[in-house]
Amino acid sequence: GSELITVEFAFRVGAIHDPEGFDGTAHFLEHMLYKGPARDEVHPKLKDLAWRAVLGQACTTPFLTRYGLTGLAEDFCEILPALYSICFKPIFTTGNIEAERPIIIQELAQTNVDRDNEFRLWRNEQLYPNVSVLARSNCGTKESIKRIEIQNLIDFFNWYYAFKNAVLIVAGGLSHERVLE
Repeated sequence: GSELITVEFAFRVGAIHDPEGFDGTAHFLEHMLYKGPARDEVHPKLKDLAWRAVLGQACTTPFLTRYGLTGLAEDFCEILPALYSICFKPIFTTGNIEAERPIIIQELAQTNVDRDNEFRLWRNEQLYPNVSVLARSNCGTKESIKRIEIQNLIDFFNWYYAFKNAVLIVAGGLSHERVLE
């Protein structure tokens, strides 16, 4: 059978880079990169790969934001350009931002009752007492999410989403030589 691969772009930007008063910007942007022009759509490049059972995943930590696609090694030549388009050619509209905002606020509510998250925040307060950014949620607060507008996301994207801040990761059944082709 065919082997699975995961292709990721990891960006050196996370919650510690959120602008003052706009906690959750990195996480909000993570949500937006996978979206199409409407809330109920995924990015058009993901739609193109859906019939091949390619799955997308993303994650924001205090230090990094990662975007990945997992699929068959034989689909690598379609997966990499799709991931590039998702990460470097975002589709921002006021409509999809406003539609995503309540989704993020709902996710915040779920995070606030998550015991693992509570432990992580407590642990970070103990380990890094002078680094308050590590003792807060990567997702921001309800109030800060309500303040984030389209221009905040565009500015954040333009500042941090550059090749100098990105690492390409390819794991699975693909040779180094094949990736370089």
